[in-house]
Amino acid sequence: MSSTDNNWQMAAQGKWLENDSRFIPAHWYPALLVDLLERKGVDPNKTLRSTGIFYEDIAQGSLLTSPDQFDCIIGNAKKHFAVKDLSFIFGHTIYPGNLSSLSNAIMHCSNLEDFFDLFDNFYYELCPYLKLKPVKIEGYVGLEFQDAFGASPHRKFLIEAFMTACKSVIRWLAGRSFPWRFEFDYEQPGYIEEYEVHLSHKLYFSKPKTMFLVEGPYLNESWPNSSSVIYSQAISEFLRSEKRLKSESFVRLVTECIEENIKTPLDLENTASTFGLSTSTFKRKLKKHGVNFQRLIDDVRRSRAIYLIQHEKLNNEQLANFFGFHDSANFRRSFKRWTGKVPGDYRNQ
Repeated sequence: MSSTDNNWQMAAQGKWLENDSRFIPAHWYPALLVDLLERKGVDPNKTLRSTGIFYEDIAQGSLLTSPDQFDCIIGNAKKHFAVKDLSFIFGHTIYPGNLSSLSNAIMHCSNLEDFFDLFDNFYYELCPYLKLKPVKIEGYVGLEFQDAFGASPHRKFLIEAFMTACKSVIRWLAGRSFPWRFEFDYEQPGYIEEYEVHLSHKLYFSKPKTMFLVEGPYLNESWPNSSSVIYSQAISEFLRSEKRLKSESFVRLVTECIEENIKTPLDLENTASTFGLSTSTFKRKLKKHGVNFQRLIDDVRRSRAIYLIQHEKLNNEQLANFFGFHDSANFRRSFKRWTGKVPGDYRNQ
């Protein structure tokens, strides 16, 4: 059964994760941020305020937390340690981390392909707040950073932290730096110097997707001090000893449904029915995640349209045909609504 079939089976059975689902061990990512702030002089009780989490419970090693709770921790951290590079500093602490035997697997990756495979198979363990998806595009390989639980108020913080985490640990494992290319689906922030210090000078904003990429030949370049045996054993040990998540996030399932039907406008009622929900309950669940159905459709179409303009070099008439518009004028109006710009603005970048 394909992953897509599995996802639709989850949707039909109502098996999904939401932003208040508690599935992330508190001694993984939450503990790292709390401890980082404590080293900076911030009392853990302040960092954990309003989360319902107590530091003593984290130390026990059995407490599970939700994405919403981590959002609250990030908000507290930014309030009590207000520096521009907090997300990047945090990112340097994330991997290999305290992720059970997966940390051992990270430390013994033989190359980038091994590293990307880990994220392909264990994305909710290695980055539960975003979905990191391996990509190959126009001679480049890398990871695409997708929203997992809707509109997090700290989305940029999460992207900055986990991009830094990946770049940092890869440099450590490979014993060298790589000529990374970083693309972001948002406008350039005012603190660009932090991106340049912690990531790269090859930064590209207002792109269709958020990705970090490197040229394909680096994918299988061998890394020193790796062990394919330990790598495989660590994965096997994790699969034996840990309870694997067999669910996808609700927002990701809806987004994938839209992506698979991108040429055909989806009906809200029928889509809700796919998830075994009434229209009102479906809308309420999306609102809980800070999004609505039309916004998700517009985001998917915006991203695909910009990609087709910049990479496939499609003209307006071809784009109108791709998306099922009657003519290019209708497409241009919709594109302006999706992006606030006209297609030509992206062709000239």
